[in-house]
Amino acid sequence: MNSYYTAAFFGVFLPLVVIVYALFPKKARWIVLLLASYAFFFLLSRKLIVLLIASTVSIYLVGLVLDRLRAKGELTAAKEDTSQTASKTATPWMRLVFALGVLFNLAPLVAFKHMGDLESLISGLPISVELPHWAAPVGISFYTLMALSYLIDVYRGNIPADKHLGRVALFLSFFPQIMEGPIARYQQTAHQLTAGNRVTAANLYAGSLRILWGLAKKVIVADRLDAFVACIYAYPGQYDGGMVALGALLYLLQLYCDFSGTMDVGLGMARIFGIALPENFRQPFFSRTLPEFWQRWNISLGTWMRDYIFWPVMASRPVKWLSSAGRKARAPRWNSLLAYAFGLAIAWFVSGLWHGAGGQYMFVSFYFFALIFLGRLLTPAFRKVMSALHVNRKSAWFHAFQILRTLVLIVIGVLFFGAVDFSSAWDLFTILVQKFSFASFANGKVLDIRLDIHDFAIVAIVLALALVVGIVKERGIDIAAWASGKGIVFQWTLWLVLNMCVIVFGAYGVDYAQVHTIYSLF
Repeated sequence: MNSYYTAAFFGVFLPLVVIVYALFPKKARWIVLLLASYAFFFLLSRKLIVLLIASTVSIYLVGLVLDRLRAKGELTAAKEDTSQTASKTATPWMRLVFALGVLFNLAPLVAFKHMGDLESLISGLPISVELPHWAAPVGISFYTLMALSYLIDVYRGNIPADKHLGRVALFLSFFPQIMEGPIARYQQTAHQLTAGNRVTAANLYAGSLRILWGLAKKVIVADRLDAFVACIYAYPGQYDGGMVALGALLYLLQLYCDFSGTMDVGLGMARIFGIALPENFRQPFFSRTLPEFWQRWNISLGTWMRDYIFWPVMASRPVKWLSSAGRKARAPRWNSLLAYAFGLAIAWFVSGLWHGAGGQYMFVSFYFFALIFLGRLLTPAFRKVMSALHVNRKSAWFHAFQILRTLVLIVIGVLFFGAVDFSSAWDLFTILVQKFSFASFANGKVLDIRLDIHDFAIVAIVLALALVVGIVKERGIDIAAWASGKGIVFQWTLWLVLNMCVIVFGAYGVDYAQVHTIYSLF
């Protein structure tokens, strides 16, 4: 077993955990989840489980120390009859302990993601050092950000440090989210995890239905498209620009179905145990602007970057000074834009580093930063032009134009994101621009790249269904609740049909190599 997507996981591991969890008394059910989570992590990462344990123990102890130092500082402040906020009572010792906790948890993430960069640096020095190489433990990028959010919130005084080590351990390791998130905050999930909720028929149905929908997106669409996309990215010189454009579009759809499908599986599993994990996708392809897209795509990462990178940068002394200088110079808009650009650039830079050390990731971060900043800069002028042309910005056709424009910009970014390095990405972009042609569609070559017309038809049907589901969810309708209102026959007919579709049309078996989840590589 090396992921969720194995017969061993859905045929043995998950059913066994659900049964044992249901049989245990309420107060002990969290122990079942913790043992299952550590067993799952061990099966995927073996001895590297020590990193997860070390991270858990470190944030638990650092949190307790921070709370004790804060209480001591507040007591001293009270004796001195001063009115200080929690942030102001952060003593030098608190800052030191907090910094050590952050560095301790960041070090493994940096080591695994940027070991190649360190080797390149050392190779230019007159020393001989052989660095060890290991596969990164599952979910290290995700549980590290969760660990840091816990430390930051305790340091800020937003939450008290938890004295329950088991709850902290389960918060970091909960198996439905350990592979790809969502990156939950402590206050969102921790107490749910130890509540010991019953496995109800309603939660079992709703959870399993969402799991099946996630499986449909992952194994029917994403895994099937992988064969085509891999060929385009591996051998770009063999195809014209039209094929490269199609490859980038299909990679975007693969990425979405792979990532959001895995989120559906994770949230569905959590639902079975009566636990509500935060949503990570909210119909991103209905977005009319790039900022809106990133508010709907990988929501937990975006809000993490906003709350722990962007806003602290905006509240920093240099940015405050810049805003103050702008007011004095009577140029508040321009200084406000510069301050915004500075905070946005730092957030996108950190996001690029989080995804990996490759130049393609940093380019994509700069690309979206530049477009979002230019959009904000030019918005007043754009509105004046639209007003002069008497364009109704609330009309359906204009909304459709905005959605299409946003999609095109996203596809260009994804073209770079999916390449193995920046050089390969630039080659693809050059072909897209200089050799754009529909010849491969006219002569049928598009059907010769490991996918035939039947594969494209199956993908199109599932994507059409996903569009319908997206429209329904956009209107605030809970599909599981809606199905429950249709009666038991309809409920289980829907469940069986979806289950059979995954079994019959899923891309697996002797002709398919297992396709690892894309975001588990980050």
